[in-house]
Amino acid sequence: MSFLKDKKLPSFLNDFQYKQFLNEVKMLKENTLKDKIHKLALLFVAYTGIRRRELGHICKNDIQENATQYIIKIKGKCSQERFVSIKKSFVGNLLNDLLEHRENMGLNHQYVFSYKKDKANLHIQTPMKPILQKIKAVQIRGNNLHLLRHSFASFVYRESRDILLTQKALGHASLNNTQIYVHMNEDVHNQVSNFF
Repeated sequence: MSFLKDKKLPSFLNDFQYKQFLNEVKMLKENTLKDKIHKLALLFVAYTGIRRRELGHICKNDIQENATQYIIKIKGKCSQERFVSIKKSFVGNLLNDLLEHRENMGLNHQYVFSYKKDKANLHIQTPMKPILQKIKAVQIRGNNLHLLRHSFASFVYRESRDILLTQKALGHASLNNTQIYVHMNEDVHNQVSNFF
């Protein structure tokens, strides 16, 4: 019976590790263009749950702002568009500094996370493992940006207890995918077993 095979759940950081991770990222250096891109990429994914591919496609004109936050248009899977937001207080100075740094280097292309060319950077590799080692949260597998997406999903769900909100935040077409991301099965089993 193949459906009974043990299916591995994706790795994620628990709420404490997730907050520790964010604190460590905030302390990363911002000396070079690469430093700034890596730090901003980690913050964008951690605070919005976007996919690496979506991150690489963000253009300057995809970012709008109001008094307190940036609203970012995301080009998701199957060309679906959605919007995510991030507080200005979390990334505003770094985003402005990055854009200014690029302009001073003559890099006036549209893609925010691209190093040199006017081309989407779909292969952003960020230095996550040293941060995970520092907070003693290295996972068995998946120590990359997708780990942050899963952690974001779990965090949003645990804070809100709203699976539909979490689904919308992740840009999922199906609730089934969202349930995997938020590790809902564990939660549901624990809750149901406590009924008796």
